[in-house]
Amino acid sequence: MMKKTLTTILLGATLCTILVSGPVFAEGISNISPSVIQAEREDVSLEEALQDPTFDINHVDTNESIMPRSTYWNVWGEREYRKSDNTARPIGYSEHVSNGTVLNTFHYTRTYLDGGILGGKKGDSDRQWGYKTVQATGTYCMMDVWDTCIHKVKYGTED
Repeated sequence: MMKKTLTTILLGATLCTILVSGPVFAEGISNISPSVIQAEREDVSLEEALQDPTFDINHVDTNESIMPRSTYWNVWGEREYRKSDNTARPIGYSEHVSNGTVLNTFHYTRTYLDGGILGGKKGDSDRQWGYKTVQATGTYCMMDVWDTCIHKVKYGTED
């Protein structure tokens, strides 16, 4: 009788552990949601661009020719939330568009949280250069930082 009761207790404890540990694992999964951003175009000099590890001087002249009246920039941002430690990181995107088609323009995207004069930049991705839709992913910051900062996405070309 004692052996059967001990087996039942152990089986019950194992099931409880499995049930309790399931949601703990699920809490660590990130989710991505749209983020309110402040977008800013900021073209940079060749000298400044050369300091970025993802910039390649060989790609500068391969930009498609552009007609200013028919082109525009799509810029947006997201927040990737990690529940396990209550942090999130900024993600920004930019693309140069003409008549609904994303152009093959060599440009950069940069995203970070701006805390103003006293707070500085948090979670900075640095400039990420590329073609078409360029994604920049910053580093994780505590959610209280998100509550006091503005999510900025900068984009531009080498001028």
